[in-house]
Order: sequence, then C-alpha cells, then structure tokens
Amino acid sequence: MEDKHLLDCYRKIWHNRKLDSDLPERAALEDAMKRDLLDEGTHPRVRKSPDQKFDISISRVMDSSLKEEEKMELAAGYAAVLAILKEGTSS
Repeated sequence: MEDKHLLDCYRKIWHNRKLDSDLPERAALEDAMKRDLLDEGTHPRVRKSPDQKFDISISRVMDSSLKEEEKMELAAGYAAVLAILKEGTSS
C-alpha cells in the first residue's frame, strides 16, 4: 500500500493529530505512531505505557470504518514502531 494512502487512513482515524509535514509520508506516519505509543500528548503523571497505548491504538484501528487491508497495514505499522521502542529500552 502506498505511504500516502496509509497516512490518509491514519488521518481518518486521528483527525486532530499533528503530523510532521517536513518528513516523507512513511516517516511522518511512523513519527506520529511513536508519539501515540509514548503518549506524548498526555501529562507525564497520567501517561500510559507503550503497551497500553498499543492496545488502545489497535482497538481504535480495528473499530474504524477502514477496509480490512488498511487496518492490517496500520496495525503492522504500530507493531513495528512498538518493537523499535522496546528494542531501544532494552539496550
């Protein structure tokens, strides 16, 4: 699936999320997913763990009106970003 299409799918679910327009579409999407998983939009004292945010994000994706293929692509993107985050904390 094209990066631009996947980014548009993300925007359909998260309407008000700020995306870095200076980055290529794939990098902007991964950056937005990373910020989601790190719960950067929430006050530090009430932030959820990346695993909790992953579950919440996947539920939102799966409950959306996107096509199944689009849902799977976004879910795979979130899983890849979570793996990178976990890899960075285990070092």
